[in-house]
Amino acid sequence: MKVAITVPARDDLREIFRYLETNTGTHKARQIIAELRERCMGLQRMPERFALLPGFETNGYRRRVWRDYLIVYRIAAGRVDVLRVLHGASDLLAALEQDRTSFQ
Repeated sequence: MKVAITVPARDDLREIFRYLETNTGTHKARQIIAELRERCMGLQRMPERFALLPGFETNGYRRRVWRDYLIVYRIAAGRVDVLRVLHGASDLLAALEQDRTSFQ
C-alpha cells in the first residue's frame, strides 16, 4: 500500500527537526527525523495493526506511537495518508480538530 505524507505532516516534521536541532544538535535531529519517516513509510505494511484514535473513529484516524511521538494516519482509497506527526505532549485534540475539515 502506498504511503502519502500530507502537507501538515511534512510541516510537523520540519517543526520537530528545528526544535531538535536547537536542543540536541543537527546530527541527532536528522537521526530522529529519519526514524520518524521510516516509521511513517512502514505503515505500508499492515496499517490496520495500529489502534483507531479515540474520538476520531468515525474519521478512520489511527495512531502509531514511536518514542515521544504520535503518527496520526488513515487508510483511504488503497493508500495510507499520514495526517500529522506530533510530539506526545502536544494538544492532539486541538491539532486534529483544527485539521478535521481539511482531511474530510
